[in-house]
Amino acid sequence: MNKKLTAISKLTFQKEFYSDVNIPDMIFAKTIRAPVEKGIITSISHNDLPEGYSLITARDVPGSNLISTPAGNIPIFCDGNISYLGEPIALLTGPNEEELETLSKEINISFDKKTIEDYLVSDETPSKKRKTKTQKNNNESSDFQDINEQLFSDVIATRTIKKGTFPDEIKIENCKTIENEWKYELSIPNYGEPSGAICFWKNQNLTVITATQWPSNLRSTLSLALNISDESINIKKTASFNRGSNCVWFNSIISTQVAVAALKLQKPVKLVYTRSEQKQFLETMQPILIKHKTIVSENGKIEAEKIDINVDAGFSNPFAQEIVDRLTIASSGIYRCENLFVEAKIMRTHKSASSIDLQQLEAASFFAIENQMNCIAEECNLTPIEIRILNLNSQQNSKKDKNQFILNTENASEMFNFITSQSDFNRKHASFKFGSKQYSMQADKKETSLYSTHLRGIGISYAWEGSGYFGSVINDNSQTLEVLMENDSSITIHCPPVSPIIQDVWTKTVFNILGLNPSQIKFDTNYKTYQEPQMPESIYSNISIMTSLLTKCCEFLKKNKGTKKFPLTVKRQISANKKKEWNNEAFTGNPFHGLGTCCATVELEINPFTLKEEIKQIVLFIDGGKMLNPQDSEMTIKLEIENILSALVQNENCICDNIKINFLQSNKEPTQIGELVYQVIPAAFTQALSQALGKKISTIPLNAETIYENLFNTNESGVVK
Repeated sequence: MNKKLTAISKLTFQKEFYSDVNIPDMIFAKTIRAPVEKGIITSISHNDLPEGYSLITARDVPGSNLISTPAGNIPIFCDGNISYLGEPIALLTGPNEEELETLSKEINISFDKKTIEDYLVSDETPSKKRKTKTQKNNNESSDFQDINEQLFSDVIATRTIKKGTFPDEIKIENCKTIENEWKYELSIPNYGEPSGAICFWKNQNLTVITATQWPSNLRSTLSLALNISDESINIKKTASFNRGSNCVWFNSIISTQVAVAALKLQKPVKLVYTRSEQKQFLETMQPILIKHKTIVSENGKIEAEKIDINVDAGFSNPFAQEIVDRLTIASSGIYRCENLFVEAKIMRTHKSASSIDLQQLEAASFFAIENQMNCIAEECNLTPIEIRILNLNSQQNSKKDKNQFILNTENASEMFNFITSQSDFNRKHASFKFGSKQYSMQADKKETSLYSTHLRGIGISYAWEGSGYFGSVINDNSQTLEVLMENDSSITIHCPPVSPIIQDVWTKTVFNILGLNPSQIKFDTNYKTYQEPQMPESIYSNISIMTSLLTKCCEFLKKNKGTKKFPLTVKRQISANKKKEWNNEAFTGNPFHGLGTCCATVELEINPFTLKEEIKQIVLFIDGGKMLNPQDSEMTIKLEIENILSALVQNENCICDNIKINFLQSNKEPTQIGELVYQVIPAAFTQALSQALGKKISTIPLNAETIYENLFNTNESGVVK
C-alpha cells in the first residue's frame, strides 16, 4: 500500500499548530453526523444553501470511499449504512464559521431505521427451517447463516491461551475459588489541540497540514481515496500531543475528508473539531471487562486461573489484534500458574471508536490481576506482599518452557522487598486493616461516627511496560536511525522529531561514546528523498529502541574513525535475531524489544468531612535500565503521575505532594519508563481505597459519589460499581 517516495513528495515537520495556520481565500468546514446509531441514510440535503456553501458527501470521493484495515473496511464518509451515532456523513463548507453552525442545524437527513443486516436476515430462524424443509434447503440455510455471520460478526479479533488443565475441570481438595469482574474505563484528560486539517491543491498536487502521528498511513489513505499518486502529496506535520489510538489513525480519515472538499471546491479548506467533538468521538474510552476465576490452595498457591477479557472497540479499531494480544500477555502477568486459560476478544458495537492509548494498553490487565491478587490474599489470610512473592514466576526467563512468555522480570522479588521497606507497607497495611474492621464493627452497632475516626488504606501494584511489540500488525520493527559524521567530527542524526528530553538523552549518549559537545550534534528531521517512517509516531519515537540504534551507530563511528573516509553515513536497524525471539504464530517467546518494570504503593485517607480521598504518599521503584538522565526522568514521571491522578475520579483532581521515586541501578540498555505509572497507580489506588472502605472497588475511574455510596448505601453484595 505504501510506495517508496521520490524527491517530488515531501514530509516536513513544523512546530506550529495547524489550527493557527491561515491561508488566503480559505473556507471552513463542519462535520455533519449521523443522527442515529444504526440504520441506512436515504438522503441528506438543505432546502436552500446560500451561495458559497456546499455539502460534501461520499459521492464526491473520486477514488475509494472504503479504506481497508486489519479490522475491516472503514469509510471516509458514511456511505449509507450507519455504524454509530455521530458517524461523519458529510462536510458542510462555507466562508463563515458562525453561519456554518446555524446551517448545520437545518440539514435534512432521512434514514431507514432498518439496517442492511435486517433486510438480509430471513424471517425464519434456521432451526425452524430445519423442521419444514428438505436436507438441501437445510444446507442452503446453514450456508446462509455462515455467510451472514462472516459478514456481520461483531467479533473483530480474538486471542486464546491454554496451558495445563482447564480450570473448570480441576478438582483439588481444600482449595478456594475466587471470582471477580474488573472494569477498566480510564481515559487520561487531554487539553491539547483538537483534531482537524487544512488541505489545498496547486498544480494537481495536494498539500495537507495536520497533526498526523502516522504520515505513511495518511499518505496511503489520501492516495486511495483521491485516486492520486503518493508523489503528488505534500504532508506538513504540525505539533501533536494527543496519544489515544483514535488520534493516531482517524486523523487520516479526517484529513481525507477535508482533501475531498478542497478538490471539489478548488479552494483551501480548514476543519477544526470542537472540544466536545474531540471528547465524544476521538477520546472516549469504551469499557474493558476482565473476569478472573482463580483456584488457590490453602497456603495461597495459585493452582489454576481462568481469565475472560472483553474489549468494546466501538465501531472499529485497526489495532484490534494487537490490543487483544497484549492484554492477553499482560494478563498472564508475572505470577506462576501451571493451569491457565485466557480468552480475549474485541467486539464491534454501535459506538464511536474506543480510544486506547497503545503505550498504556496493558494497564487494564494489570488493574485486574493486581486487584485480584489482593482478593486472593484476603481469602488466604496472607499479606499482599506474601501472596505475590509466593506466586512469583521463577521460570519467567526459561526459554525451554515453550508455554511461557519470556519477560525480563527477574528483579520482581527484590523490588517488592525494597518498596515494602521504603513505604513501611506491612505495618501500615496491618494497622489500616484493623482500623477499617473496627469502624465497620462499631458502625454496625451504631456506636461510632464517621467523624470520630480516620479511614486509611494502602495498596501495592507491580507491572511492566513493553516497547517494540514484535507481533504488531502495524509495527514490522523496521525502525532505522541514520547518523552522518562530517570531516570535522560533527554529526547529524537523521530522525523524526523527538522530545527535548530524548534529544538530551541522545546528546549525552553521543558525548559518552564519541566525546562530542552539544554544539557538534545536529538533528535533521526533513524527509524529502528518503522513505518516511512507516509506523506511528508513538512507535518510531520509542526511546528504548532508538537509543539502542543510536548507540550502535556511534560505536561503529568510534571504531572506524581512523580507518574510513569521511563524511561517513551509518544506518542501523533492529537485528533480525532480536525479532526471532518472538514466535507470533505459536504466540510464545520474548514479545518485546525492551521491558521496563515498576512496583508502586499508594497510601490514602478518607476525609471525614468531605468524604473525599486524600492521597498521603506514593512510592515507586523503577527498573528502566541505565538511567542516562535521572533528574529529567524523575521530573517526567512526576508529571505523568499528575496526569493519572487527574483521571482516577471523574470530575475531580486527586493530588499528592509526597512522591518518592527510586531507580534500580542497572547497566542494561535504557527502556521506556514514562508510561509505567499508568500501569501501576490505578490498581494500587483502588486497593488502598478498598481497604479504607472495607469494600471491594472493582471499577476505574470512580465517580464523585463512590465513597458516600459505599459508606451509606452499598448494594447487597457490598461491591461498589
